[in-house]
Amino acid sequence: MRYRAVVVALGVCVAWAVTAGVAAWLALRHVPGFYRQATRSDPVAQRKASDELLSRVSSVVNQARREGAWSVWLTEQQLNGWLAVDLVENHATLVPESVANPRVHITEHGLYVACRYREGWLSPVLRVELDIRVVEPNVVAVRVLGVRAGRLPLPLKRLLQGIADAAARMNLRLRWYESASGPVAMIELPPIENDGVSFSIERLEMSSGRLLAAGHCRRANSSESLQRDEPAPTLADHSRTTDSRQR
Repeated sequence: MRYRAVVVALGVCVAWAVTAGVAAWLALRHVPGFYRQATRSDPVAQRKASDELLSRVSSVVNQARREGAWSVWLTEQQLNGWLAVDLVENHATLVPESVANPRVHITEHGLYVACRYREGWLSPVLRVELDIRVVEPNVVAVRVLGVRAGRLPLPLKRLLQGIADAAARMNLRLRWYESASGPVAMIELPPIENDGVSFSIERLEMSSGRLLAAGHCRRANSSESLQRDEPAPTLADHSRTTDSRQR
């Protein structure tokens, strides 16, 4: 009887270990729906979306030649097109070798970034949830809300180091702060000047599938106060403009 009890106990332990292993493996292999859809996008459509994003950014650069408010809205499809095409072809050194096929998903609650992470024989999809805000001109606060490999939650330490490494590669100043909800990276964007006009970003807004960036261009030595500037456009302003054009 004792022998049988030991065998049963061992059998239960093995069955539990196998079940847990299979569950963990399936959880690691999970692919978020938005990522699956974004990586299966037609290459022609991806290049078109990438070109649209570059055209919009070029338009902002042209706005920076004169004083006043500027704004640009970008769609999730355009950002993912740029990640699939222009990033790979012209800026591949910005991405670590262990990261492949990064894509984004924009919601009104924040930004999801996902990628294939290659380490050894594993290649899970990492998903990071971020809250991104402009806290003062050219200073962006990035709060990490969570990181997962498939469905499995991961510790933040390696991700935070990855953010620091990415900032270093792009020569961005970064400071860390602890908040009640977790670590916050304060990233200072470098000053941009064009023909004596300084360019600043002052607002980021997100809604389902699109992102609005807005700010001002000012003469570098202008004595005018910030209070005299017209407010940077909001996402609602863009929506009203689009509606009026459609009518």
